[in-house]
This record gives sequence, C-alpha cells and structure tokens, in this order.
Amino acid sequence: KGNQCIYPAGAFYNWTLPELGEAAKNDPPPLFQIPGMMAGCIPLDAMRQSTLECLYNQSCINAISLQPKISQPKALNASLSRFPLNSTIGSIFDESLFIESWQNRSSFEKYYAACAPQSLSYNYKT
Repeated sequence: KGNQCIYPAGAFYNWTLPELGEAAKNDPPPLFQIPGMMAGCIPLDAMRQSTLECLYNQSCINAISLQPKISQPKALNASLSRFPLNSTIGSIFDESLFIESWQNRSSFEKYYAACAPQSLSYNYKT
C-alpha cells in the first residue's frame, strides 16, 4: 500500500523539470523544506501523508505565504485542537472528517410536536 513516489515538499530555486522521458539528474536540495508537507506523483496520496504542523508555526507560514505582508495569515493555535500536530491529514480525515467535536442535541418531544400528524387514516384491501 505504500507509495514510493512521496517525498518532503520544499521550495526550490530556479529548478526546471527534465524533458519528457528524461530522468532527473541530481535533484537539487530545497532552499526550504516545508515541515510536515509531502509531495508526490499522486497528489492525494502525498496530501494524506502530510501533516498540518506548518500551519501552527508563524515562521513557517511567513516562509510559504504568497500574500502581501499587509494580509499575513496567522498561525493556528495548537491548544484549540484535539489532534496532535503530527497527525496526518489522512488520519484526521478518516477518524473524524476534520470535525473537532460533535454535539447532538436532539429532543424527541420537539420533533414529535413539530411532525405529529393531526390525523391518520389508512385503507386495508383484501
């Protein structure tokens, strides 16, 4: 089940892909490796193996942000989440669809009051 085409994501300077059919020669090291982010041949597999740890670190967000400095996104607060920083996106999705907490407040009495029919009739055919 393991995908061998997954590797840490990073920022590369002036790197071009080889021509179609050519193998990459001496992959250059990234200028900046994005903590927890993975890249790969199949984006969904790479995303599922990534973590969100960069989003909890303001320095990391500043490094990867394409926004102008006037609208800099703020880092997430790890204490507000029940998921550990090293949880993979795939495990968070599989476990809870990214829902932090689920509160079911159902009332049969209110449901019945809203949905109870005024009358009920039926026909019985033999």
